[in-house]
Amino acid sequence: MRTITLCALLLSLACTPLYPQTAPAATETSCRQFVQQFYDWYLLKAKSSNDRASDLVLKEKSYVLSRELAKQLKEDSAAQNRAKGELVGLDFDPFLNTQDPSFEKCVTGKVVVQAAACRAEVTCNFPGPQGDKSVIKPELTFNGSQWLFVNFHYHFDSGDDNLLNILKGLREERKPKAK
Repeated sequence: MRTITLCALLLSLACTPLYPQTAPAATETSCRQFVQQFYDWYLLKAKSSNDRASDLVLKEKSYVLSRELAKQLKEDSAAQNRAKGELVGLDFDPFLNTQDPSFEKCVTGKVVVQAAACRAEVTCNFPGPQGDKSVIKPELTFNGSQWLFVNFHYHFDSGDDNLLNILKGLREERKPKAK
């Protein structure tokens, strides 16, 4: 019995790596993989969900959002739920930059990492004769163990239109007007 225990112990030590395993790092590869995995998951879920886009992500994957972005999306969702049919919140899918639910595929392209920040370029294809595309540039930060989305940028040729600015504008519009 002692021999079996000793052999089992030696075997487990032999199978243990000599080098400590490293935590994920803030690299272009890790950022690209994180973004692509999110979009692969999101496309499948969004097509079969009746939830608003931001509600779906807040409900099932809020841990991929920075605290600030999650807070702003929750506030927008709560305001829309209180509005009883009136549109006071986001009127588009902020992760795809579209109102078209027929998206087919999103591919993560160019990725730029500087320190613990990442900008990725995601192209989403839509069906049809024109093969329309939507390009989104998620902005992420690395918190030491994983990437987090901090913002989504759109319409790059006409200035930096981004989700946080849009949410801020909607919040300002909902404020009661001074008389």
